[in-house]
Amino acid sequence: MTKNNKQSIIDVAKLGIALGIASLLGEGCTSTPTIPSGELKTKVYNQYILRGMNFGTEPVDQTTATITLGNVSASGFANYDSDAKKINEIDGWAEIGKDTSLGYGYVGWQHLHFPNQPFPDTEETYGGLATHFTGTPSVFIAHDEKLGSGTYWEGSVEANKEWKNGTNLKLKLIGAYNDDYYLEGS
Repeated sequence: MTKNNKQSIIDVAKLGIALGIASLLGEGCTSTPTIPSGELKTKVYNQYILRGMNFGTEPVDQTTATITLGNVSASGFANYDSDAKKINEIDGWAEIGKDTSLGYGYVGWQHLHFPNQPFPDTEETYGGLATHFTGTPSVFIAHDEKLGSGTYWEGSVEANKEWKNGTNLKLKLIGAYNDDYYLEGS
């Protein structure tokens, strides 16, 4: 068994443990029915940016699949580079969240894998709060546990406009600071 295969097995085990812990924690605080739900969504972006770092200049399709049970969710993500016609990021994460009078708070663990790119895999723990106030002021923090051993900080506000035909426009203003997240010196 190669070193990469062993690491992949360890990473899958960590994801399983994180899901188990999140499930146990979620049991006591869930106020929603424990009926599983799923979501599949695809977004198109004009370039590939991860935590403020530019990983490409071509348009990308980003697809996320999520399964939720109560306050616990597990998700998978793929970033498809439409110019190179290759998937260049595949992620998996486990998250637990709770809606309060202040807003929606969440914490999670994520494994990031970069096939077809010269970037090594990494892991992060993260958390955030999206408030219920006008403009949905939000904060998000991610800590890179493997490579840069740094932290990414983000604050945002957003506005949504929905028309009668069902079309929705979401504008989001983000301010971020990257303190050696993923790459030393970033």
